[in-house]
Amino acid sequence: MNHFENLHRIGLKPWTYDRPLYKYSSVKSVLSILNSNAIKFTVPNQLNDPFELSLGLIDCRIETEQDEIDARQWLKELWSNPEHFDVTKDIDINSMTNERIEQMILGSLDKERDELGLLCLSKKYDHNLLWSHYGDSHKGVVLGFEFPLEDNYLGFEVCYETEISPIKIRRGSKYVFDPNVVKWMCTKSKDWEYEAEVRFVSDNQSGFLPFKKSYLTEVYFGMSTNPLDVQLIDKAIWDNGYRNIKKRGFLIQEPRKFGMTTIYQ
Repeated sequence: MNHFENLHRIGLKPWTYDRPLYKYSSVKSVLSILNSNAIKFTVPNQLNDPFELSLGLIDCRIETEQDEIDARQWLKELWSNPEHFDVTKDIDINSMTNERIEQMILGSLDKERDELGLLCLSKKYDHNLLWSHYGDSHKGVVLGFEFPLEDNYLGFEVCYETEISPIKIRRGSKYVFDPNVVKWMCTKSKDWEYEAEVRFVSDNQSGFLPFKKSYLTEVYFGMSTNPLDVQLIDKAIWDNGYRNIKKRGFLIQEPRKFGMTTIYQ
């Protein structure tokens, strides 16, 4: 309980797993997801926003005695996790200079960041810009998933800010799901607020991760999706045994408006 209270305190909202989330993709990518029964967790350096997970947002400066205690303890706890680091026992953190500690923290975060897997989804399936940017210019497909709470990844609503203060490394964090580090991973510029993103974080795994077929519950076709592609998607859904589809919709333009509405079939 205290863990989630700390997240709320710094402005982060753990996902509540109470409604579907949506993946915008091209027909080709959706066919790959359906046929492989797996969805891609992307490494941070493949994201389309170079400001994300920048080490420049990490403040590991040691300026006080408490900073020094926190930094050394943080590094010890991080290195003690054999899943992430293979560090020899001969390294004596206590004998390092503060400058070296700062360098080691940034180096460790850089290494750990490259081992993260991120799945970026939206709370909206019918947003014009999202269809344009990620749905192959309205020619693609949106898949709706209902993910339960899993042990190997957690979901957080992305926090949108005009600027972000450097995040201070604190004693006692367990890296990936420490509140301050989660804020680092899940904060974006307000320019991206229209995405209404929920981000799932896998602590040491990227690439295509399998999901249960029952998690896929909705499918939507864009205003310009080719009817032949609709048939391909429908066939892939049926042939691969996805039997929990609750909604199947087509996006069409609202008359005399710059908006879309959904026809369900």
